[in-house]
Amino acid sequence: MESFFDSVERVWPRARRDLRWHLLPTLREATALPQPYVALTAQRGLDRVVSRRIHCTVLQAIGADADSQNVRGNIERLVDDVTARVADAAPFTISFGRPGIGSVALEV
Repeated sequence: MESFFDSVERVWPRARRDLRWHLLPTLREATALPQPYVALTAQRGLDRVVSRRIHCTVLQAIGADADSQNVRGNIERLVDDVTARVADAAPFTISFGRPGIGSVALEV
């Protein structure tokens, strides 16, 4: 598996550690999501995200210190709790708003 951090090394602060929770679409959904923006990215010289990397971030805790024993235990409890709560979740629909211009991406 490719490393997300290796792929964003040129724009990501080197020592920063974030805790993120992602929802992953099916490959068919991920292929369809960027279609309305293909022309825009080509005009602006933006790199497109390949389908297998498309995700929806629903939680981002910036600067989590993964080396701290306390934080590591909290992360393990969070993962266990969320895993138990979503284990039997039925499929659902997500509606996205208008795209925003981020510092490193066009974000939807």
